[in-house]
Amino acid sequence: MARKRFKLTWQTGAGRRGRWKKMYKGRILYFDGGSGKSDAEAYSRALADFERQKLLIDAEVAFEKPHRAEYERAIAEWERVLLAARTVEDQSAAIVAAAKIDDLHRRMNSRKPPGVSRRTDYPVRRFGLRIGQIQAPLAQSDVAKVARSAAVDLVDELGVAEDREEELERIVERYISNVIWKDRLAAASVQPSQETPRESTLKAFVDRYVVKRRESGITPTAADNIRRHLQYMQRKLGPGLDASAVGGKHVDDLHQALLQDCEGKRFTKTYAADIFKTAKMFIRWLHETDVLHQLPKNLTSRALRITREPPVIKTYTVEQIRELFAAAPEDLKLYILLALNCGMTQVDISALKPESVDWDAGTLTRKRGKTIHFERVPTVTYKLWGITLRLLKKLRSNDPNHLLLSSNGKTLRGEELRNGKLVRRNPIRVAFVRLRKSLGQSGDFKSLKKTSASLLRDNAEFNGVEAVFLDHAPKSMSDRHYAGVPTTLLARALGWLEGRYCLHVTV
Repeated sequence: MARKRFKLTWQTGAGRRGRWKKMYKGRILYFDGGSGKSDAEAYSRALADFERQKLLIDAEVAFEKPHRAEYERAIAEWERVLLAARTVEDQSAAIVAAAKIDDLHRRMNSRKPPGVSRRTDYPVRRFGLRIGQIQAPLAQSDVAKVARSAAVDLVDELGVAEDREEELERIVERYISNVIWKDRLAAASVQPSQETPRESTLKAFVDRYVVKRRESGITPTAADNIRRHLQYMQRKLGPGLDASAVGGKHVDDLHQALLQDCEGKRFTKTYAADIFKTAKMFIRWLHETDVLHQLPKNLTSRALRITREPPVIKTYTVEQIRELFAAAPEDLKLYILLALNCGMTQVDISALKPESVDWDAGTLTRKRGKTIHFERVPTVTYKLWGITLRLLKKLRSNDPNHLLLSSNGKTLRGEELRNGKLVRRNPIRVAFVRLRKSLGQSGDFKSLKKTSASLLRDNAEFNGVEAVFLDHAPKSMSDRHYAGVPTTLLARALGWLEGRYCLHVTV
């Protein structure tokens, strides 16, 4: 019988009594042990109590981060600027404000947040303003007139020479900009009745939508991606925006912000397209739930499409493969072989079932894990190399559902949501990254299967079989309706690959 693993540590007391103990983030927590270590109900209560205290500690630690109050104050001011910019349709100011909010959030959530600069992190810089605080909003032209008059007086006081016209104009324009924005923010502050109720804000509906999608049964990774995409949209449009006011202008603003971040190399166009797709799905949900009375007219506009970039195929040389394989520990050798021999990723390896392998025939039959529920994707049988089969026999587990497990008996890949955040477990990736870094190589685990596919494509005899090797869905009409999986040709191709790599191991 397997030994029970406890998440809490038992601390023995007098007689059979004692207590449960756990250290978490530098704090020692104690819980009632009931009648003793074997008291299952007391242990369950202690474990539940620990989970509750853990949530409180996590929230407290997050709140205690240095400079948090300063960050929240700066973010709040920039959100006012963003709202004011959208109200007066100042696109350039809205982009600057959204980018600054994004930057402040990123810095505040870092492990050790740096301090907030009053000179660069707050929206309105003081530049010797000589007019008093504006108590009520003025017409835009009136603000500019007042500001220009005051700015000229200020320039005289500063003693700027008349022949320095460019510098003078720069000072005047900067002064006018400050006064105009001071007026806009004052206007926002004297109209509190127009503030959107919290439950009607974009943030409130985003939170509701994320929970709904999470409860629909999608994977934790997919749920986390939706959360990240919509948080980006929220920062760019303003979390306090009235969700019922989302329209074509906001769709266009989000599109422009995404393109700017692509130009700034913050992320790729493919990732930008994913964010835009998620945002449009969210807007349609707002319409379906009667939050929006009509969909923005430009929601399906071809002009607002973001073209995805074709992925750059990264591969290893045969010499690099041999170097990686020679330096890898035994279990990682097997994972590398499954990628090279069967075109598998970490997800595929983790999902392998014992019945996938025919030990007598030396074959492995599988359907690509990413598309296992799609009928068009074929089930492929791979002829295992001798070295792959030997290591599989040696390292296979006794688990009825998983052919391979990690050294501590866990699955080779896992993901779960903890406190609303995605936590991944991927020991294959961790071990592989450590290995390639030790050898000074670049690339990832997926590049292994791409290397085999590229070698097959470049071989005149096996060109075309790489799609079967990668277990992609058939594309041509004949492949879809007439041709079966070319198992014999694939077996020959895999035999050629085995000789091409020429990998050896002593089992």
